[in-house]
Amino acid sequence: ALLSLLRERRRARGKKVRGRVIDGMRIIVLFVVPGYQNTAVTGAMLLELHREALAKGYLWAEASTIDERNITSMNSAVRPGAKIYRTYRIYEKSF
Repeated sequence: ALLSLLRERRRARGKKVRGRVIDGMRIIVLFVVPGYQNTAVTGAMLLELHREALAKGYLWAEASTIDERNITSMNSAVRPGAKIYRTYRIYEKSF
């Protein structure tokens, strides 16, 4: 699934869109079935995604859809070296 994402993005990589060269990608969803959670599977998937993305010319990736309360997913990205550069929050108020 990760490699198919990269194959689909190959058409846009390196091309100018509105005057800017596309050199990054967004990781939208990364699921690991419950039996393999808290194992090295997530790290292996991210490592393979990283290798393939670099080989195809991407310089960065964004995973902004990780909820800040999902500590497991956050750690899966931060431990290998990802940097948290922005936090999106959902606020709720009753009327």
